[in-house]
Amino acid sequence: MAQDRLLERTGVIATAVPTWVGARVAARTGRPELADRLRARAASVPVASRLGTIPFWLIVVLRGLLYPTMAGNPATSWGGPTLVGAWVVHLLIALAMLLALSLGLAWVERQLDR
Repeated sequence: MAQDRLLERTGVIATAVPTWVGARVAARTGRPELADRLRARAASVPVASRLGTIPFWLIVVLRGLLYPTMAGNPATSWGGPTLVGAWVVHLLIALAMLLALSLGLAWVERQLDR
């Protein structure tokens, strides 16, 4: 039971930054109910955790999603020799780093709540 809560909290922490961005977009596009729901979900995560995951989200976006625009020679990259293989490996590594950090932050949060 406690482990399920830890994994759920890991997901909430990992998605807090894009949830906050989504709330801003929803508010600007005239969807206040959605913006309020997203804002409430993101607000449940401590500011330090949100700030801590921002650099990892930059890695996910820049080195994961946008890898083809930044790639050098895929033959020498992890996951090469094809561009698709290198792209997938870089995205998976970035996501694993984000989830590992979020799991650590969720564990620390649980320890502080005791």
